[in-house]
Amino acid sequence: MKRCLALPILAFVCVPLLSGWSEDVDVRAFGAKGDGKTDDTQAIQAAFDAVAKKVTRTRKRADGVPGRVLAYSSPAVHFPAGQYLVSETIQVKGHVITGERYAALNQADPDKDIFATRWAHYLHIQGLAFVGGAIQLNLYNGNLSGGVVTVEDCQFWQAGKWALYVDIESTTFTMQNCHIYDAMQGMYINRSDVVMARDCWWVNHKDMKNCAFIVNKGQRVCFENICANPRPNGFDQRWLDNYSKNLTMRQIRFGGEGGGFTPVVNYRQANPLGVVSSITIEDSWCCNTSNAKRQALVYCEEVPNIINLRGNTVTSEHLVQMASRIDLRTYFKELKIPRSQLAFQAEANVGGLIDQRLPKGLQRPAAAPDVPFKSVSKRATRKLVRAAIADWEQRLAGNSGPSAPAEIIDPKSPFPYKWDGIAAPDVVGAEHNGHYQKTDPADYREVTLTNAHWDASEQMDATRIRNSEFFAFAEAGTDLLFVWKREGQNWPHFTVKVKGVDLDAHPWLTWRDKRSAAPPGAFVRVILRDAGITANVGTTTWTRNVYRARNLKEALGVGGVQDLELRFYPKAQGWVSRVRDQSKPNVHYKAAAGSYGVLDFIRFETD
Repeated sequence: MKRCLALPILAFVCVPLLSGWSEDVDVRAFGAKGDGKTDDTQAIQAAFDAVAKKVTRTRKRADGVPGRVLAYSSPAVHFPAGQYLVSETIQVKGHVITGERYAALNQADPDKDIFATRWAHYLHIQGLAFVGGAIQLNLYNGNLSGGVVTVEDCQFWQAGKWALYVDIESTTFTMQNCHIYDAMQGMYINRSDVVMARDCWWVNHKDMKNCAFIVNKGQRVCFENICANPRPNGFDQRWLDNYSKNLTMRQIRFGGEGGGFTPVVNYRQANPLGVVSSITIEDSWCCNTSNAKRQALVYCEEVPNIINLRGNTVTSEHLVQMASRIDLRTYFKELKIPRSQLAFQAEANVGGLIDQRLPKGLQRPAAAPDVPFKSVSKRATRKLVRAAIADWEQRLAGNSGPSAPAEIIDPKSPFPYKWDGIAAPDVVGAEHNGHYQKTDPADYREVTLTNAHWDASEQMDATRIRNSEFFAFAEAGTDLLFVWKREGQNWPHFTVKVKGVDLDAHPWLTWRDKRSAAPPGAFVRVILRDAGITANVGTTTWTRNVYRARNLKEALGVGGVQDLELRFYPKAQGWVSRVRDQSKPNVHYKAAAGSYGVLDFIRFETD
């Protein structure tokens, strides 16, 4: 059954379509009526298509797929006050979109979305009301580094599925001064590097059952100053199902005069190494009277690394409640979570029914040792290294591997997508940061296993585990191999210590990796130990076979002869994007024991 919310038709103020690229575009100029009766779908889509042609700045997609995305410098699309009836999904490529006095877009088809974006590098939506439809704002970006999406002063009424669906990787999402009302579910955060929602109202649909108003699978998500006004019905309702790494909630009102339901149900497991999962709830008020199954501020289907609850008023039986299947006497040991990776705190929380203490199993967690696995033996390590060398030599000979021989590429292209990396030493002219690769040995100093000290004995960042638990090194021909001794986890690193580098004569640090079965790319840091100077010089976390160059004299701010530490953080996890086939999800994979990364070279080059 179609549902339509009747909103008053407000006075119309027309903004003419001007000829200059910088002028705002009025949807009325393309035939939109805004009278609540005429189907304005084609007119509105025509306005967005016209603006897309006026964009003066685009950028390459980050995933290697041909094509460009809109970046900035485009006219704004303006909706004068009124009710705009649509019957199809409006495709938005990324613009500034403004509405006058909450101009309403009313979706006539309950199975269709209202706005959908694909590859919107920059999108700002302000002053609109979205009414009806399935998903009212359906946002998608692939791995688009630096993307920004902002939704401000908007209203979302009676969404049949989700008011907002946020699937935007390497993009920040901000929502402010918005009202989600009578939505079957409010927001699905599938991917986003950073999500911030503040100063909003949330009201669920009365028929929302056995689900959450918000499903959170983002990376770092923060909600502040939210009034979450419930319509409880007794069917396992909750405000947020959490799968994210870091969730923070501050100054939230969970509940109202009619009672309320569970604020957070956590499904994110504790992580044994590196980046941990955390839940922080501060200075909030929780009325949880209608969800008899989950009588807590935080209900754990799984337990994260960190729970921090401070300054909350809670009317439920527990601060934190475990699912019945969780036995905290063995939970962390079975997951091999070290004690150093766990922190649970409850401070200054009050309430009528509340047990102010955390469960005993969180007060003194029964955890695994700080090194939660057995070291790989020297014999097993030698076997892995020999196998890696033999496999790479076969690939070089063309007997196996991605392809052989390599296809010749444009020597000036910094993104050689067709190049398989096998013939890297023969490729000349690669460029990065304005520096072209040197090919004459007189113009560079090569780093090898014998003229530098390769070290993995340091502890992995934020852990007590040594990097040598993960890496061994080898040479195959002119290539440098780092072999994974066990499955990759988080960000272990190895250090290459090079003495006597003359930054006046050889200021450019350059490197390139080759294609292998291990996840591609690495984060690179340079440390000048005596001076206490550190510079992050490379973040090739999603590409492979790419020449990289950085001027260390500029990055470190020093010249002369220096002893340098190069820290390489190879990526322990890779992914295959679904962008090439939208019907399939992204495929994530970890570096397997015995897999190896290949460095074509590390050099210090002249200007």
